[in-house]
Amino acid sequence: MPNIPANARWLQNGETVAAGNGRGNATNQLYYPYGLFVADNQTVILADNGNHRIVEWKIGDTKGQVIAGGRDEGNRLDQLKRPTDVLIDKETDSIIICDRGNQRVTRWSRAIGTTQGEILLDNIDCFGLAIDDESFLYISDAEKDEVRRYKMGDTNGTLVAGGHEKGDDLNQLNFPTYIFIASQQSVYVSDEHNHRVMKWNNGATEGIIVAGGQGQGQSPTQLSYPEGLFADTLDAIYVADYGNHRVMRWLKGATQGTVIVGGNGQGLASNQATNKSLLRVKVWIYGGGGYVGSTSDPLYNGCGIATNAIVVSKNYRLGPLGWLTLGPPASFTGNYGVLDVFMALKWVQENIASFGGNNV
Repeated sequence: MPNIPANARWLQNGETVAAGNGRGNATNQLYYPYGLFVADNQTVILADNGNHRIVEWKIGDTKGQVIAGGRDEGNRLDQLKRPTDVLIDKETDSIIICDRGNQRVTRWSRAIGTTQGEILLDNIDCFGLAIDDESFLYISDAEKDEVRRYKMGDTNGTLVAGGHEKGDDLNQLNFPTYIFIASQQSVYVSDEHNHRVMKWNNGATEGIIVAGGQGQGQSPTQLSYPEGLFADTLDAIYVADYGNHRVMRWLKGATQGTVIVGGNGQGLASNQATNKSLLRVKVWIYGGGGYVGSTSDPLYNGCGIATNAIVVSKNYRLGPLGWLTLGPPASFTGNYGVLDVFMALKWVQENIASFGGNNV
């Protein structure tokens, strides 16, 4: 990584290098893209989370190439489930994948004709991956709130960050996601639920807050669910401030960051960023339950509605029980049937565009 001058400026209108054709599973589409890796030739390899696949996009391509997974979600060796990160291991000419939905890390050869991978580690809630110049593999574990370093073939690893239960002390992490390895094996971690970026020097028992750490927010001193990150040779931090739809730079020793990309609200314009998901839609069928039969669900009411959600309320029936079905669901109407439920969902699909959503 070259030195980037402190006074460097970036064009504010970005260029799409992969997909941008709406959400979907076609080769020119993505569905919740997560971590990515840029090869030496500028080829982009990314984890297409919602499509359970890894896709490669070469410069100028209008379509990507599936190089791992893409055979529906599953735990076979030729399948993936909700991958969150990927990288290239130059030493073995392979890609290493955080197959988070399957709680495992897998490796797939980049050779033409490869149809399945091999398991490197399992029973691990991996989220982010990194590899250093000595080919040590680093993995963030979102459940154990730690980052470990592994020699290839090792299944135990060495703790390099966190590992002292969930928390916000300097020796703790809270849902670590993406990681970056700098010189001398120092580890930068996006400590997502603490809204900060931490640096752990090799052998350290505590980390150093290098960005954020002032609670969740959008001021220059704050972050909101930081994710992807890297550091340049001057120890400036560049971090995707996911919750604020912006990319920020924090110079070494700075107490606040500067916005270098985005920060213009959520959107699809070339100078905006967007979250991985659209607004949620909750259909509240008043008085109905979430179960079929003579059981009620006390949580299925307006009190359970979260913020940033579109609510469709339908006065279904005033009764303590869920809807009743005694046969094919579509054949029952009225207060004790479920056809009205399907009608409500169909209405949502047909009208959601007027609320700023889409009907995909």
